[in-house]
Amino acid sequence: MSRMAYAATVVTAYTRSNPEPLVASAGERVTVGKRDDEYPGWIWCTDARGRSSWTPERILQIEGAEAVVAEDYSALELTLAPGEQVTVEREESGWAWVTTKSGERGWLPMGNLSRI
Repeated sequence: MSRMAYAATVVTAYTRSNPEPLVASAGERVTVGKRDDEYPGWIWCTDARGRSSWTPERILQIEGAEAVVAEDYSALELTLAPGEQVTVEREESGWAWVTTKSGERGWLPMGNLSRI
């Protein structure tokens, strides 16, 4: 994971795929499911409220069919159009956690971005 912030432009539109993403606090337990074939390093997790999302494997302390989330985490994805500028806060296994000019924060696939 990279934590060096940089500016980027959205080059391919992206639409949020999960209307109710998983949001977990450090120490929270989740149920773990399948691993992502397209983006290795992500695991499908479900919280106690029944919300499911892809979660970075590196923040999970896996204990069989469950895991403890090691840090606060939000699986919120953003819907953005080409030309929008964002600040990439960190990169994680093919995805970027970004902040928009209006202050929205969430995930986008790295392939949809071009570094400025």
